[in-house]
Amino acid sequence: MQKRDWVALVAVHSDSWLLAVAFFYAVKLDAAGRMRLFKLINALPTLFESVSRNKYKTTAAQPQAGPVVKKKKFEDRPIESKYPSGRLLKAEDVLTNLKGRQAELFWPDNQLWYLVEIISVNAKTKQAKIVYASGEEEDLDLAEIVREGHMALL
Repeated sequence: MQKRDWVALVAVHSDSWLLAVAFFYAVKLDAAGRMRLFKLINALPTLFESVSRNKYKTTAAQPQAGPVVKKKKFEDRPIESKYPSGRLLKAEDVLTNLKGRQAELFWPDNQLWYLVEIISVNAKTKQAKIVYASGEEEDLDLAEIVREGHMALL
């Protein structure tokens, strides 16, 4: 193994360890504190990016192609709560007019409802793309979400 490849491998493992430590301590923070911590982490390059700028291309640093989604303001609502504040999503609600709606998505692991915006809906396949208040995106199977009662429309 070449020295440069070995150093890159050590850097990747170090990045993993550092993120694990950050997640360990983030448990003790509230939602705003976690958001601040992860924004600070994401503002800096990883060790792997630092040691391998020329040889390896990372996709995270490259701009993403496609349309820019303008996110609605989430500041007027809490980004997580114990109880939903809207009405549960029903099967007949799964139409293209859900695009742009705010909702809350239930995570059974921690028993919390998270504020999201629905950015696209395919009514035929019952698939949707959402964006959390943190900016993370996720693809959802709305048929499963409706069946389990895990989304509340605001």
